[in-house]
Amino acid sequence: MKKISILFRIPLPIWLAILSLLYLNISIVVKPVNELTEYWHFVLLGITAATFANSTGAGGGVVFIPAFQTLGFSSLQSLGTSLAIQCFGMSAGSIVWLSRLHKIEVLKLILKIVFISAAFSVFGILLTQYYLTKTTFDIEIAFKWFSIFFGIILLIRIIFFDNNAPLNTLTKADLFLIAILSFFGGIITAWISVGVGEILALYLIFRKFRIEYAVAAAVFVTAISVIFAVPFHISSVKSIDWLVVLFSASGAVIGGAIAPFIAHWLGGMRLKILISFWILIAGIAI
Repeated sequence: MKKISILFRIPLPIWLAILSLLYLNISIVVKPVNELTEYWHFVLLGITAATFANSTGAGGGVVFIPAFQTLGFSSLQSLGTSLAIQCFGMSAGSIVWLSRLHKIEVLKLILKIVFISAAFSVFGILLTQYYLTKTTFDIEIAFKWFSIFFGIILLIRIIFFDNNAPLNTLTKADLFLIAILSFFGGIITAWISVGVGEILALYLIFRKFRIEYAVAAAVFVTAISVIFAVPFHISSVKSIDWLVVLFSASGAVIGGAIAPFIAHWLGGMRLKILISFWILIAGIAI
């Protein structure tokens, strides 16, 4: 019995890392070793992207999309592969963030935010994937400048106007705006694999919502959104490179598992500054 109790004391990130390694070992049985050695660097890519994504609430597409396009992936293949990897990384991050929310009233509030935001985000994603196949403007350019502008504004606000105590509640007007913003965030996510988490985190931070709760909510919503976005790429357009997913997802699980602990270690002010810079990087990279 003592041996069993010891197993339950092992931190969740360790379990996720072990499962990730088992995942890689199984993959070696599926593919020849010499072929697999060409893909090892995708593990590091997955760790990097998921660590930042789950520390800030913004999706890992900020890293994946530019990296895949540099490697010669088509836009559709970059999008589908990025969304598939994020299913693993953001889900791992969600599990760890959930384990850190101990107050029932806080958990209820965050789940309310997540339920509203995810519902409208998924609606925006599915509407875009199946009905809005063409746009009249370049959504990547629009989101690029959105990220740069609000990243700078957020950084200025944090440095010069961040002296008030954080809020731990939201009004009905806030929830209404979250629904609208999440719908458009879902549309953006369907096009470039990042958007809704960043927009939700931005709004909550501007409203001075407690920073770790804001990041946790953004991670939850992003995880749900990408899970609903992937079936289109599996069944309709078949745009996912599964060998890349095999490796990157194993790294993403590790990154997602350790990210909440990094966010907690950074503390409120440094975490906000990290989020500001990460949003700026998103705008520059996209």
